[in-house]
Amino acid sequence: MIPRGAKLLTDENIQGDVVAFLRSEGFDVVLAKEVLPEGTADEDILRFAFEQQRIILTHDRDFSTLAIAGHHTTFAILYVRPGHIHAAFTIQTLRSFFNQSPHQPPLEPPYIIVAERNGDTLKVRVRSW
Repeated sequence: MIPRGAKLLTDENIQGDVVAFLRSEGFDVVLAKEVLPEGTADEDILRFAFEQQRIILTHDRDFSTLAIAGHHTTFAILYVRPGHIHAAFTIQTLRSFFNQSPHQPPLEPPYIIVAERNGDTLKVRVRSW
């Protein structure tokens, strides 16, 4: 679904340990706060990710709302739930997701993936258009 080496743009709510994990797994990761001014509007982050062909990794559902209801140009979004908790939980969620990914066909952008973990259960939803 998302191949190793994919280009990611992490939202400001993604913790440093998660970024380090992703890089150790071979992903090309750029932090929004390193390449865009602080307080950049979500619409502008979507635009930047589209121009760079990067998947936005976030805990913020506002990106999905802008992409779907707001009809903003989007490359791809990986929305990890629940968010704003310990980095170790997010890392385990991503590990579980990536372990499932090789068994899934690659997606053509634009798309949104919601990866939601509850205990040991991972639920993945995909929306593409």
